[in-house]
Amino acid sequence: MNALVFLLDFPYIHQFLAGYNDYYKVVIVDRKRKIDITVLHRHYDRILIVSDIQRRDEVEKAFAGILETKQVRAVYGTYEAVVELAGYLRGKFNIPGMNYTETLQVRNKYIMKQTALKHGIATAKCKLAKSLVDVCAFIKENRYPIIIKPVSGFGTRCTYRVNTFKDFFFFRVIKMLVRHREFIVENFIDGEEYHCDSVVLNGKVMFASVGKNLFNNLDTVRNGKPKGSIAFPAYCDSDEIIREIKHFNEHLICCYDIKNAVCHMEVFVTREGKIYLGEIAARIGGSPCIGACIKNTRGLNINKAFIDVAINHYDAEAVNDRPVFTGYLAFPSKAGQLVDISTEKDFSHLDGIKEITFLNKPGDRLMTQSSSSVRTGYIIIEDTDYERLKEKLFDAFASFKLTVK
Repeated sequence: MNALVFLLDFPYIHQFLAGYNDYYKVVIVDRKRKIDITVLHRHYDRILIVSDIQRRDEVEKAFAGILETKQVRAVYGTYEAVVELAGYLRGKFNIPGMNYTETLQVRNKYIMKQTALKHGIATAKCKLAKSLVDVCAFIKENRYPIIIKPVSGFGTRCTYRVNTFKDFFFFRVIKMLVRHREFIVENFIDGEEYHCDSVVLNGKVMFASVGKNLFNNLDTVRNGKPKGSIAFPAYCDSDEIIREIKHFNEHLICCYDIKNAVCHMEVFVTREGKIYLGEIAARIGGSPCIGACIKNTRGLNINKAFIDVAINHYDAEAVNDRPVFTGYLAFPSKAGQLVDISTEKDFSHLDGIKEITFLNKPGDRLMTQSSSSVRTGYIIIEDTDYERLKEKLFDAFASFKLTVK
């Protein structure tokens, strides 16, 4: 029996794992994260615990132990932080899928941008920087505003827009410059942010869904704007911008030579309609919200597709398009001990609600809105009209209550 190996537990695939009884399912988790062994035993045949998932030597030893009795069919990098590790293990032990060098193209922001530029793909000009001197040299050539961020960041964590030299003296910016030995600096692209989530099998895009963010991710983290996006139904493929984003995505997948993966691409569209690559990732994006929106509008469960493509399988019959827009709004967070949080009653005036989930309860210790992945819950709503849905999501944001001390 071949094994499927998952790096870190990804709860959004639990409901599907029972359908893969022909495979021996193994998960490698680390002690630094919360681990509910009882839950894991329901879904995996074997659980391996390492002290730190980033300790390559430990993970490699655990992986070698699996190979003593099983042949590994696929390795899953469930989260952005383990995509490179998954590539390393595939290359080291000759497992099908993206190797380490290939994963760097979709993980290391500098290599990602250089790969795009090499293929003539429009993206921000960027420079690999190790000091403020490198940043100043870039600014002298390209002017403000600029974006600075870690080479291997995710979720806009430690990402900042710098408009003037004074911005470098904000504590968070200084902390990022000191903490990361390497980071990238790039020119700011002024445009609206879209994302395209696709299923790639044998190098061909089998399915793609386009969504548009309510506000750009950086504005949701740094300026307190509502975090969310809206998935477009299939009939919108005839719209010029949606069609061009899908073509852009197909070209990108080809240039990066991605064979079997679920991909999440983020792009900026300027007022003139030009598309610029923001980032491309070979993983599920925005879990669980983006996937839930895609499922409701397009009928495809991208979490199951994530498992399937790695074993060279895709069920096209699973797609069942509906003529509705589906959007989500992530409920924000702020630092402190949670005193009070909204209930479903606060949103009873909204119709079309598909799901409301609260992730925290009074007494929980919350963290500040440091990245786009930090949230206290989310709401998912559908509507046949895009603008009406957008207003409902803004209404949900205004109706949300959160008190901390």
